[in-house]
Amino acid sequence: MSNLRTRHQEGNFPDVETDSRGRRLYTAQEIDQIRHVMAKTGRNGETYLPGRRENDALQVISIVNFKGGSSLTTMFGYRPEIEFAENGTVYDALRYEDPVPLSQVIRKGSVAKLSFA
Repeated sequence: MSNLRTRHQEGNFPDVETDSRGRRLYTAQEIDQIRHVMAKTGRNGETYLPGRRENDALQVISIVNFKGGSSLTTMFGYRPEIEFAENGTVYDALRYEDPVPLSQVIRKGSVAKLSFA
């Protein structure tokens, strides 16, 4: 039996939604709760809490362009060219003339611990 299944049966993890086949469906918040339980009780606990720690180097920033030839791109229900223009987009931080700090264009996402620019 898998460690994940055993932990659920023992009641160590939060109750989560299951589909008609009994497969568990996790939200980002539930995954975060499970990571914290595993960090305290699992072997090599520190591996369950990814993220920057003191003296860590800067993390890699990945940029993806989902534009597929349309005049306006919709990303996660947002239209960046319209809805973020006032507060800036990643282009404002990367342009050659008068770039702004990346920290000024980062926005909190609707998913836990996810931010975007």
